[in-house]
Amino acid sequence: MNLAAIIRHYLQHYQPLHDHELMWFRNQSSLEEALRIAAEAQDDRGHRYSHQRRIKTHAIREATKRLAEAHDEIQRCPTFHELWNVVGSLLEPIPGIGELYIYDTALRLGAHLGLNPEKIYLHAGTRTGARKLGLLSPRDTRLWLESKELPAPLRDLPPPDVENLLCIYKDRL
Repeated sequence: MNLAAIIRHYLQHYQPLHDHELMWFRNQSSLEEALRIAAEAQDDRGHRYSHQRRIKTHAIREATKRLAEAHDEIQRCPTFHELWNVVGSLLEPIPGIGELYIYDTALRLGAHLGLNPEKIYLHAGTRTGARKLGLLSPRDTRLWLESKELPAPLRDLPPPDVENLLCIYKDRL
């Protein structure tokens, strides 16, 4: 599959699901509720997202507690980047909580708060995809990419969709 075909496939099969997920978080009745379900990695059916099923219950409980305690700090975040930093500083010390969970949690909370990523945040899956596209060297440990660093066809997608695409298609790029 070439990059154009991957983008078309993503837009047809995955973007609608991604948009639905973010809309569901955007429409939560309160930040408290958004914090709880984002921390528990719950979808709109009350199930844990499949790519976060391996996270231990005690780690989820601790993440939920820390995020709830940081409610006011989270609510004051003026940008997605600030939110991602706050969520990361709160959750990174918890054993079993990794980069993907931190990004996903910040993305879901950002949807509720109206804060959208302006960069492409990297975790294991997106890093693999970025390396396969030649955007990162094997030793590059950056935490994000700027849209201007992307190949032209990807620059038309919003950063959260680029993150999602790089992760989903990491083995086909």
